[in-house]
Amino acid sequence: MPMPGTWLAFGALLPGLFSGSYPQLPAVQALDEEVVVIAKSQRRDLAKGTVEFSNGVTVLYGPTKITADRVIFTDRPGERTAIAEGKVALEDPEGSLTAEKVVILWLGTGRTATAENIEATLAGANIRAKSLDIKPALWTLTDVYGTTCTNQPPLFEIFSKKVTFVPGQRGSIHRPVVSILGRRIASVPSYGFNLDRRAQGIGIPSVAFSGDQGFGVSWGGSVLVDRQSGVGASFGSFERAFPTYNVTYTRGFVPANETNALLVPRNELGERFNFGWFDTVEVPQPQADIRFLTERRSSLSVSSSINQGAANFVSERRFNKPLELVYEASGPADMGETKLGGVYAQARLQSIGTQDVRTSVRGVLTTSFAPPNIPLTKQLQTVVRFDQAAFLGKETYGWLRSQIGLAFQPNERLYFGAALVGARDFGRPAFVEDSLLAGDGLHLRAGLNLGGTRIEYLYKRDRKLGWYDREWSVNQAVGCLEFYMMRRQVPIEYRFGVKVRVDQFVDLLQRRKLQRTKPVTNTVISGEEK
Repeated sequence: MPMPGTWLAFGALLPGLFSGSYPQLPAVQALDEEVVVIAKSQRRDLAKGTVEFSNGVTVLYGPTKITADRVIFTDRPGERTAIAEGKVALEDPEGSLTAEKVVILWLGTGRTATAENIEATLAGANIRAKSLDIKPALWTLTDVYGTTCTNQPPLFEIFSKKVTFVPGQRGSIHRPVVSILGRRIASVPSYGFNLDRRAQGIGIPSVAFSGDQGFGVSWGGSVLVDRQSGVGASFGSFERAFPTYNVTYTRGFVPANETNALLVPRNELGERFNFGWFDTVEVPQPQADIRFLTERRSSLSVSSSINQGAANFVSERRFNKPLELVYEASGPADMGETKLGGVYAQARLQSIGTQDVRTSVRGVLTTSFAPPNIPLTKQLQTVVRFDQAAFLGKETYGWLRSQIGLAFQPNERLYFGAALVGARDFGRPAFVEDSLLAGDGLHLRAGLNLGGTRIEYLYKRDRKLGWYDREWSVNQAVGCLEFYMMRRQVPIEYRFGVKVRVDQFVDLLQRRKLQRTKPVTNTVISGEEK
């Protein structure tokens, strides 16, 4: 599949070619500060408005290199095209591609492209297709074979007569056929899938284990109703608990192209700090806290839930919230040119009760703030965050929490971290689950990344509880598969399994704009001109 750099490269050529007089071009021709064409032969036709390069053509655009037997640029009234023919090949930090013919057509402010008989290695995926048609808001491939495996025959491969993508929004695949080790296994009905990061999509139910509920089945997901609204839902059924469900409708106020934050709001009964690097082993980077808080959010939701548990407490108590209104907001906390960090806030008006406590109405306000991570040395940086919650109803209760830590990475493979946690509360909680499980304490984190092997470890100590939470995860890549194990004590959770490694490719399709993600540098040409 062509890289964004492909279209940028060809698009950058035209202004330099058709912007004045045309001196005789040498073998090496710099069209502007970034684009260079190398060809043994060139022919110009002023009447037709074309320039043709042939006999071994190389186009260099920063780190992108395009080679072809012939490249023709046309610029005349009603027609503006670039055509690469013959053995067309592209090499780029994003990946590589070969094709028999590539055509780029400019129509007003839009740009379209077609390619024939392509083979591409892109974001960890190997793709073959009879044709590719790219429009500003739609990619269409025909007779497509795709896999993320490099071995032959591949462990798995998917074929479809037609695949479409609306980058950053959605996609569809027509009757995919799945092959294992070169043998056809099954044909799946056509289906659509989500590519918008603001929705989780409709996942597959999973078998799970909860410390107080035993084994069961859980499912959760969210879909967009339109570009500014979505619906989220979850369901769980465990051997020692009543079935639980949640349904939420959300209307967002931040334009869809200005945020990647999930549209459905966080659940206050879920993990309070599951976006924090010092709070859960599932967060991979110390920059995650500030990234989460600076992502723009502004939404209003209405939801209903039955028999929900509180993730941070091992308790048999289940909460019912027949009706709840939620406003959620977050974004950069800047003062002019000064970046102060990120801030998050959530306000809830809810009717809440349990099996033994009648439903009552109350308000809940939670906020979080984090300043930017400050690099103290090349390997050492700060990780700081402050959190607050207030519960206003028959009982008034609240708490404050601070977390001040350091992350140390001596090399690319190893890192360490330590954070001091302080907490204070006031008032009397209506439910013990409203309070913090732990107060003043110390969080320690370490990790080892050997490429195919990743090990994460997190240890938490409270002044009163002692060492109360130990979390670890191990991920091992084997070809196009990744085996994983994860264990946490708070909440009690065990996970293990295997997944297909497609994250890089999905990340590419989730980009809303076809633009280069690698830096463009000036190209230096060496050698003699002939």
